[in-house]
Amino acid sequence: MTLRAENIIFSYRYGRLVLQGITLEIRPGTVTAMFGPNGSGKSTLLRCMNGTLEPQSGDVTVNGREIHSMSRQEIARQIAVVPQDSPADVPLTASEMVMLGRFAHWDIWGQEMPEDRTIVQESLARLNATALAERSFGCISGGERQRVVLARALAQQAPIMLFDEPNTHLDISHQIELYRLVRELADEGKAILMACHDIFVTPMFVDNAVLMHSGGIHAAGPAAAVLTPDNVEAVFGASIEISWQKDFSFSAIFT
Repeated sequence: MTLRAENIIFSYRYGRLVLQGITLEIRPGTVTAMFGPNGSGKSTLLRCMNGTLEPQSGDVTVNGREIHSMSRQEIARQIAVVPQDSPADVPLTASEMVMLGRFAHWDIWGQEMPEDRTIVQESLARLNATALAERSFGCISGGERQRVVLARALAQQAPIMLFDEPNTHLDISHQIELYRLVRELADEGKAILMACHDIFVTPMFVDNAVLMHSGGIHAAGPAAAVLTPDNVEAVFGASIEISWQKDFSFSAIFT
């Protein structure tokens, strides 16, 4: 299942262009990470690619089918989204929140299927969040809520997954767990796109990197070729030289 954005141009009403001719393709079995400063268009591009926003020009297709010709339920069967933040004042338990990820698979009467509860339990377990199942979503910590939201996306069982700053609220241990899970999901055949700020740890777990700047793609390719000192300085205005090793370690020199 391939997700492709072709020559996307987008602006919010009466605003400047946020995306300026973006073309990007996400393929099964790969993890692609988008990097860039605040306001570079990362989150907007994700919202165009999941059908939430409709660009003024260009197309987003799922396996060649234009995304805006699909119903929300059809899109949800193909694309799971992990947002930056989720409202805390939701009167649901953690397991009920994860069950929402199954709505695209319910019958025409909106009723749960027999296997849904098993899938919810398995999704929570994969995020080491089983102990949160019966707790109120609004009464757990920000990091715990993020893990529940991640479990909801897993329960959706969509072949394409979009993550907007997925490590928000997570401590370093759970960030590493998340990246390893994302790597596992790609190895299982999912197509994954993440918008990230972390240019130090994230690149060790991705196949492709996209460096965005002012609504366009400044560079794209393997992380080591994209996050070069020249590119990082041009986009972030910071003088940093980063190198990654095969043992999942990195070093950085700030100049």
